[in-house]
Amino acid sequence: MSYQSPDGCAVFFMAVRTARAHGMRVVVNQVPPQARRTASQLGLERVLPLYEGDGPFGSGGGEQ
Repeated sequence: MSYQSPDGCAVFFMAVRTARAHGMRVVVNQVPPQARRTASQLGLERVLPLYEGDGPFGSGGGEQ
């Protein structure tokens, strides 16, 4: 994520809702600090795991 518009954030919320309805999850990797702050302010981090590195499946061990 390098830019987040309100509509773009809404897409993430819809993706999480759809994934959960199908027993799946959504994970976002390589999130820059500015995008992470915006996501946090919008409450996106409460429902969507955001990782600075490669996430839980990458070689970096998944710094959250």
